[in-house]
Amino acid sequence: MNGMSCTQKRTKGGAVKFLSIAILLLMSIGNAFGQVSAYTFGSASGTWTPVGAGGTRNTTLEGDDASSALTIPFTFNFNGTN
Repeated sequence: MNGMSCTQKRTKGGAVKFLSIAILLLMSIGNAFGQVSAYTFGSASGTWTPVGAGGTRNTTLEGDDASSALTIPFTFNFNGTN
């Protein structure tokens, strides 16, 4: 064997797992915010063409006239406003 006891092997393996998870967590902390100021606007030129008879419309998703305010169970920050 390599001279390490079972306890030493478990401790070494646990330390490697802990450090791996800690590094992944630290790397993911970075820019985890979706603020409006981070978005850019780009214009494009062209003409609008209606779908017409040849296209397929999903009419079940067009019901935007029946919306209402919802209460969500968490704080939602949008452009610096809660």
